[in-house]
Amino acid sequence: MIDNQTLTTDPTAPYSFIWDTTIVPNGSHTLFATAEDNAGNQTTVSITVTVNNPVIDNVAPTVEITSPLNNSAVARRSTVTITATATDNVGVTQVRFYVNNTLKCTDALAPYTCAWKVGGKVGATYQLTAQASDAAGRVGYSTTVRVTGR
Repeated sequence: MIDNQTLTTDPTAPYSFIWDTTIVPNGSHTLFATAEDNAGNQTTVSITVTVNNPVIDNVAPTVEITSPLNNSAVARRSTVTITATATDNVGVTQVRFYVNNTLKCTDALAPYTCAWKVGGKVGATYQLTAQASDAAGRVGYSTTVRVTGR
């Protein structure tokens, strides 16, 4: 029995099977083999197999700026902490923060943050974006957050 599925072999064929471990979830799986003679006597043995297939990193990370909020006002000449969340099917290696398309900070550890010194011009509008990267070199992009200096 494999993953609760019974396999029946041809009694005239060799007693073997091929189990494709690339299509089962990682973890422990118990395999059972039952032999039966012509009198109906049965013997069952089991073995536990651990499947540990590597996770393929074929998905770009996602990233979202969580602070400051879109269309909010920030104090001129202050230091504002830009915060982002980022996820990936294998792992995020870094998040880069941009203000008006200029790289301001890079952070490799969650929570991902960047201390940004706001300019001094009254009413200036700033576009904040973030990019998350994973070990496979895939990149995910946040939507743009717009803030205004007050």
